[in-house]
Amino acid sequence: TKDYGAYLALPAVLDFWTNTIGVDNARRYCTELMAKAEALLCEGWQTKPVPRGAAFMKLVRLPDFFQGGRFSAKFIQDALHAQYRVELPVKNVDGGLYVRISTFVNNCVEDYEVLRDSINAMAAALRKRFRDSDDGLPQQQRPKQPTGTGVDCGGCGIPMGGVSAVGFDDSDSDEA
Repeated sequence: TKDYGAYLALPAVLDFWTNTIGVDNARRYCTELMAKAEALLCEGWQTKPVPRGAAFMKLVRLPDFFQGGRFSAKFIQDALHAQYRVELPVKNVDGGLYVRISTFVNNCVEDYEVLRDSINAMAAALRKRFRDSDDGLPQQQRPKQPTGTGVDCGGCGIPMGGVSAVGFDDSDSDEA
């Protein structure tokens, strides 16, 4: 059967954007929120703004603890999802690790506070796990990414504790 719901909702959607919110108001809100979110994360992680991005999308460099090849972008992204229920892209750009944040009318500053606090909590947990014993060691002598304790880690490498395992598909194939 065909679902005409999207077509039938179009007048309500257009009314919402033109009369309720207004495109200019939405654009202004998203622009202001992006500036606040970027400043909040940079301050919370002691990093500097990246002069790269789009109007409602930016890269924010992760704290120094995550830099230097110790952790992969996939590891951090999967751990954020599995441990903290935060879903956003983590990217390796020119050898540095970044989160790619975006803003829209359904976001608020508290969303980015959760992200900031989750990354800081992850860094603290991993520091404790490594006991900072590897600081200053060459890359070849650093401990590898944590691999868990036999608990299904859903591809993230951190045991999920009381969280249900989440499977991740790393394949490039869409075949079943």
